[in-house]
Amino acid sequence: MIILTLVVILAIIAAAMLLFRARSRKREGPRQNFAYQPELRPVFPLAKRTAPETNVPVSPVLPPVKPGNVIDGQTTINGSLRALAVKYSLDQFTIATSDGLLFASSGGTSAYEDAAQYAALYASSPTDESGDIVLIGLTHQGSDLVGIARTTLQIPRERRRMIAEETQVILNWWL
Repeated sequence: MIILTLVVILAIIAAAMLLFRARSRKREGPRQNFAYQPELRPVFPLAKRTAPETNVPVSPVLPPVKPGNVIDGQTTINGSLRALAVKYSLDQFTIATSDGLLFASSGGTSAYEDAAQYAALYASSPTDESGDIVLIGLTHQGSDLVGIARTTLQIPRERRRMIAEETQVILNWWL
């Protein structure tokens, strides 16, 4: 009987303490952090990303292909892709796997995004153009790859074929 009375008294005291803490928190304002918790910081909304501009003015004059070998003097596959981009007056050239992973790139800030977005687009509908992007289907050692050329120029079919052939040369040399 004494034990039961003590349990009831302890339960009443615990309930009273919880009620007191709840009322004191309402008066204090926001919840206080413990010493080991990081300081509260405001959360700012993320900036909205814009889609690549599709109404880029097209240059009417296609510059001639610059002479040179895209392998000689290069120390990496990325260097060869940079040389390819310069040779064919491309802003950027990226090779992606068919599932959207970046394989190699000539550089640029949008290589990862281009690989993910345009490889999936090419897999679902193998068209060769999307705004300022030219897509080129490639195969290397049984793997399907996608060449993604970012340019504001209209690239004719013959030049696309040349870019694809030189890209195959690069892949065969480096891999």
